[in-house]
Amino acid sequence: MALLDRVKEFLSTTSNVSIGQNELKFLSADRLEDGQTGYSVDKQKNSLVTGKPGAWRKEWMVIGTDAMEDPIIVDLRTDDLEVMTAEHGDSDWEPYVIADSLENFKQIVDGLKKLSKDRATLEQLEENPISAAERDKFMAEVEESNPESETGYWFNYVTEE
Repeated sequence: MALLDRVKEFLSTTSNVSIGQNELKFLSADRLEDGQTGYSVDKQKNSLVTGKPGAWRKEWMVIGTDAMEDPIIVDLRTDDLEVMTAEHGDSDWEPYVIADSLENFKQIVDGLKKLSKDRATLEQLEENPISAAERDKFMAEVEESNPESETGYWFNYVTEE
């Protein structure tokens, strides 16, 4: 299966997930091209890929955003489709890996969905906080399957602040 087809398959089988104030919002597979606006292309579809350090790279594809509106990015130059994020701002793009593969990212999202049951809103989370045992189990699974990633990113999703 072609890399782009794998991304579209992921998006067609994945839904948004929210725990308290933390959220992952995914593009629909049929709106994937539109979701690149502001990243690889501007509103007129002119390329923002310049090849300069800190610029958006042609291999990066946005598949969604997190609660801070930072992009969730798939790196199309990797066979496993590493998943990254980067702070959204007006300076250089400096993404970091949050899942070693798209498949592992799917497992993380599925784990978050289990934890989000009766915890989707801040009020629900306050009434039904994630226990230390649940958090530790989730994080152990994430860290074990993603040894090359910045797994601390996921700690924020399962820890009250």
